[in-house]
Amino acid sequence: MELIGNDIIDWHIAKSQYHKLRPRCLEKLFNAFEIDLILKSNSPLKSFWTLWSIKESTYKAWQRATDSAPVFNPKSIKINSFNKVFENIASSVSINSFDLCIHTEITTDYIYSYVASKIYCNKIFRVDEYSVFKGLLEQKNYAIVKSDTGIPSVLNKNNKQNAPLSISHDGQFVAIAFNQSIIEEKIYNDLHVFIFVPYQPDIKFSNYCKPRLSLF
Repeated sequence: MELIGNDIIDWHIAKSQYHKLRPRCLEKLFNAFEIDLILKSNSPLKSFWTLWSIKESTYKAWQRATDSAPVFNPKSIKINSFNKVFENIASSVSINSFDLCIHTEITTDYIYSYVASKIYCNKIFRVDEYSVFKGLLEQKNYAIVKSDTGIPSVLNKNNKQNAPLSISHDGQFVAIAFNQSIIEEKIYNDLHVFIFVPYQPDIKFSNYCKPRLSLF
């Protein structure tokens, strides 16, 4: 089972969207515990988008695992606990019968969340760089395709094999995540050498998915 999911937020756009903090908007998206985290934070808007990003990446992983039709219900995703280490957050999240740990990186440019595991690779592009990346894939006879339920993968046109891929786009950024073991298989062969950057988190997530009083 491939638990792959990611979500990126362009902070240059998100930081001005204060209407997201209106009570009616918060109540549609978050439970009482999560709303309390947001409103008591020193940076409520950043907390809003951090929790949103965590929920989006969780939903993508769940949808892929269950091959479900795309129906996103943010309140069905519960953030149980989290811990912040510098500008990184590890969160324990549940959706239906799935329990995941989500890693979130926060920079001055973006907020990026993805399923936490050492077997995953993550790469963040600017939009123009992503266009070059897609062109390079096409030159080598690969294509990014989607299933009937909208789940993306990379297709090898030569042997018709495909590999799981999670994509997120917001503003000037595009982020991709995939299982690192895939790069050892022939589907990616020489592509990974100059395109993909393996990410090995320093945080031991099992130690940091513990309750905390505030996000920021």
